[in-house]
Amino acid sequence: MVYKDNIIECLKDLASYDLQRAAWFENDLGLSYSLETNAFDLFEGSGWSETIKDGDVVFGKEADKALLELEAACDAMPYEPNAHKVIDTPEMAIIREMAKRCLKLVRESDGSESTAEITNSGAPICTISFPDRDIL
Repeated sequence: MVYKDNIIECLKDLASYDLQRAAWFENDLGLSYSLETNAFDLFEGSGWSETIKDGDVVFGKEADKALLELEAACDAMPYEPNAHKVIDTPEMAIIREMAKRCLKLVRESDGSESTAEITNSGAPICTISFPDRDIL
């Protein structure tokens, strides 16, 4: 089972520099998030990786390929305990753009190519406003 709402929320988080600037560092918003946690939630916590490994098509060939490329890009990033070393790198900027593209493809997916069970988890969404995340 793949949780589409979790994937959408995680992609928005991965695409948002504003959220990362707040959540990856000490803050007074009650947020504590990292690239490693975001990537885990997106690929493993949503059920997507396991479903892909089982040979299913989730959101369509193009969307799944884009997600695989994003997963590889995230895996190539050093999961630094010091987020200052990662957040402003060119590689992280590319990951944010890849996440935006994946978000578009997942949203556009009509399920016609899917062989997987896709549902929504009903998990709470981020209620804190971040300008670049709010427009996604």
